[in-house]
Amino acid sequence: MKKVFKSIILISFIVSLFSVVNFTKVTAKEFKTDAESVILVDYETGKIMYEKNADDILPPASMSKMLTEYIILEAIENGDLSWDTKTKISDYGYWISTNNDFSGVALNKETEYSVEDLFHGLAVYSDNAAVITLMELIVDTETEYLKLMTKKAKELGLSSSVFVNATGINNESLEGRHPKGTDPKATNQMTAKDLAILGYRLIIDYPEILDIASQPKIEFHGMTLPNWNWMLKYDSPYLSQFYYEGVDGIKTGSSSEAGYSFTSTVKRDGKRYLAVVMKTQNEGDHFRETKKLYEYAYENFVTKQVDLNQFKESLPIENGVKETLKIKFKDKIKLATKKGAKSDYELNYQLDREKLVAPIKENEKIGTATIKKNSEINEYLLPEMNENEQFDVYAAESIQKKSWFLKFKQAFFNIFS
Repeated sequence: MKKVFKSIILISFIVSLFSVVNFTKVTAKEFKTDAESVILVDYETGKIMYEKNADDILPPASMSKMLTEYIILEAIENGDLSWDTKTKISDYGYWISTNNDFSGVALNKETEYSVEDLFHGLAVYSDNAAVITLMELIVDTETEYLKLMTKKAKELGLSSSVFVNATGINNESLEGRHPKGTDPKATNQMTAKDLAILGYRLIIDYPEILDIASQPKIEFHGMTLPNWNWMLKYDSPYLSQFYYEGVDGIKTGSSSEAGYSFTSTVKRDGKRYLAVVMKTQNEGDHFRETKKLYEYAYENFVTKQVDLNQFKESLPIENGVKETLKIKFKDKIKLATKKGAKSDYELNYQLDREKLVAPIKENEKIGTATIKKNSEINEYLLPEMNENEQFDVYAAESIQKKSWFLKFKQAFFNIFS
């Protein structure tokens, strides 16, 4: 049975560590954004560093296409599709392609398009017909595809997402062509947190998405298609105002219901963040707010490796020649922190035994330790990411069992003292 042990000897450890790390999440009072919903995630640890209304359910518009990107990349990985697979556009795909109200290229019904062409058109130019055409390589109907999207969303940990079509277009705009069984006036619904999870899973499982999504433009069947991500490097004087070095993905989204939104990621000097900005009011505002967020992140946060052995901890032990056991940690812990800030917390031990009893050998694993925050909680993007704050504890010395002579001597001393 494991026993949780909270020792008063941790007080000195806690005080010492105040100057090293902090666990306080940035609050809305410290950073202002005009976006309706925002989340900032430290990519390395998965810790949420800032959020504003991140659990509010809003229309994601084209950002919901990231789920199709994941599904297609998974199908290619599993051998169900290949980049060279070719197909023609359907009547439904052609209707969407030729509708000037929707994002996309006017695809030709007689042309065969490869999966690679369509995927790049989706990832860079947000082509709606490309989504439909790729979808139709996997299932027969969009209604069937919605079941697949819902299943995959659940597998990925998207707890609040609802999909009523594959593209993110409002069903009402589809003029009766919405998937069977869905509300004709409904639209996809997601939270900033779900979008951050989706973006994170996409990068972790299929990092090649960043090579595709970071292209400022692509050549597509005789046409040059620009990337809707204006934070990439462009020669245009107007677009250059949005450039932010290191941004390499992932997906924009805009509509009358969704406003201007952006799920993005950035990497500078080996440090990566992931952010979602939802429902800004004007064109370009989603990039301006993202830029502000990343500037704040790099100016205020740092990920540190902390060696807990520097604090020379010990725990009580029974029936040994010594009353305390020196302990050690083999793993350094990575902590995403705010520069210069302090926070209070305690280190809890979960012992592998009911209690520590001699004899114990050096390097013997005696349990685990978990960081518990006493102040404002820093959440993680996914539950399993909390494992970063749990680590094994080992004996730093050998302690022999008390001899009968020593036990008698101590008992005699206790009686007459």
